[in-house]
Amino acid sequence: MTTTMTLLKDIVPSAQNNINTKFIVLEKGNATLEGQNKLCMALVADETAAVHVQLWGDECNAFEGGDIIQLTNGIFSYQRNHLVLRSGKRGKMEKVGEFTMAYVETPNMSEIHWIPDPMNTSKMGSTEDNPVSHLDQEIFHKFRDFMTGITKIDELGNVGSKQLCGFQQALEFIRRPPIDTNSILVGKIMEANGTDRVKSYVNSGCKKPNDSVNNVTNLCSCKRGLLNHISKAKVIINELEGLLRDVTSAIQRTHGKLSVFSDIEFGVELNNQAASDDLEENVGFSHSQNTDCTNTEEKNSSDVTHFASLMAILYGMVKQDYLMQEKIVSALDLKVPSEELQSFCEMWSWRPFIDDDIMHQAWKLIP
Repeated sequence: MTTTMTLLKDIVPSAQNNINTKFIVLEKGNATLEGQNKLCMALVADETAAVHVQLWGDECNAFEGGDIIQLTNGIFSYQRNHLVLRSGKRGKMEKVGEFTMAYVETPNMSEIHWIPDPMNTSKMGSTEDNPVSHLDQEIFHKFRDFMTGITKIDELGNVGSKQLCGFQQALEFIRRPPIDTNSILVGKIMEANGTDRVKSYVNSGCKKPNDSVNNVTNLCSCKRGLLNHISKAKVIINELEGLLRDVTSAIQRTHGKLSVFSDIEFGVELNNQAASDDLEENVGFSHSQNTDCTNTEEKNSSDVTHFASLMAILYGMVKQDYLMQEKIVSALDLKVPSEELQSFCEMWSWRPFIDDDIMHQAWKLIP
């Protein structure tokens, strides 16, 4: 059975012993001891690329510069933070010749920056493969930064919810009516406990001396906190919009105008259901069993468009949620009805514009 040989330019980091290749040793370093075994590094190459090879045990003495080596069932993976080609436990190296082999010294596959494939984190991709690989990396990093911004918005929202409840409690205490002394039951209690302390408490409106001052202070503090929340949230919203614009611009530079964004503005009129439909259409490839690789570029375009579509949907949701919070804060004053204030608290906590299913789907894309 003929073994398929892999060119060095085509090797990819993997956890499996599946590389069969041939190369010439250009340089070999000094051996060091790893426990009771020798370990040394060598620079090898073929006519397409170079790579660092780790020689282990008897391999250190078996090969010298100029030797042509055939590696069977080798592995290309990280060892002590260095990306090296080696035989591992299942592979083997054997000398098959000397000197008579063409080679190049660049690129060095051990020095290429490898990243997880955004759509399949079990695979690795090189940032030097082609413009699409550059785009994949750029979009994935932007998406990760975007989701970090989403987390900050969530954290701010939780703090804002507590401040709004604090505003409600302080205002309701200030509005609390005094005890109805005309009540028969209250009258009997007052007669049974007619101490100066109880009388003073009733005459003061059933409030302790510092209660009113403390609650007015809390009221003002919560309002200032909410205004600060809106200011911080606006900054993050602007950052999210900037990331979304960067992503759409990057995709358009590589693939041209994207139909998925042709009718979407960066305002708050984004229809979540319509956007979800666009998203489902773009993620269809994720569930497809079609293994035809003839349209790789189109698939990569669809992959990055999926990230962009998801970012557009999430931006629309958090922007509408932010505008709701902004209107709630602007409506807070001493005259706001209690029923309306309660509704504000419930709406803030509920976050009606946020679709949890879409949010969870987005987080699943972060490894």
